Amino acid sequence: MPCEPNALVWWTLLDACIIHGNIELGVHVSEHILELEPQYDATHVLLSDIYVIASKWDDAIEVRNFMKYRGVQKEIGLSWIEVDKSVHSFSSRDRSHLGAEEIYTKLDEFTSKVKETGYITQTNCVTKCGGEEEGTLSLSPQ
Repeated sequence: MPCEPNALVWWTLLDACIIHGNIELGVHVSEHILELEPQYDATHVLLSDIYVIASKWDDAIEVRNFMKYRGVQKEIGLSWIEVDKSVHSFSSRDRSHLGAEEIYTKLDEFTSKVKETGYITQTNCVTKCGGEEEGTLSLSPQ
């Protein structure tokens, strides 16, 4: 490159490493991102996930322990939806919303319909040490 890559460039490469299962390069790329943005929680989490994918459990736990040592906490991911000009926010497994029962019933119906069309949930980045809510979940064709 004609200039030094910034964190966004490294993040793009890290995403490609995860998608294509290139663990060795993913670890190398993560190190560059951590040099540029050492307090950014997502880099630590993804590095831990990369180690889990490679079945390097001790390394994954070491990354999580390093996060604690450095005071880096994973930020809770939120989703928002606007209904009738009112914005509602949710986090994973959040049941505090007044309409939670109805929302999760509809979500279950939607998930069933999507699976009927041949889609499956991929959880290859869901960590054993962090739990499903800290992993990456997506729908992709069978």
